[in-house]
Amino acid sequence: MFVKDCSKDDAAEALAALAPRIPQQHQRQTRANKGLASARSTGLDRATGRYSE
Repeated sequence: MFVKDCSKDDAAEALAALAPRIPQQHQRQTRANKGLASARSTGLDRATGRYSE
């Protein structure tokens, strides 16, 4: 799970470069940059599986 949080870095380009090597990746985009804790919460809210509970 990758959460793009509207930060002003090159994360979107890095994720685009990784996409062919990680086909099962899931990406989420937040509407505004609200910080690291918010991005983590966004990812965990949408994650499923044994290790996300």
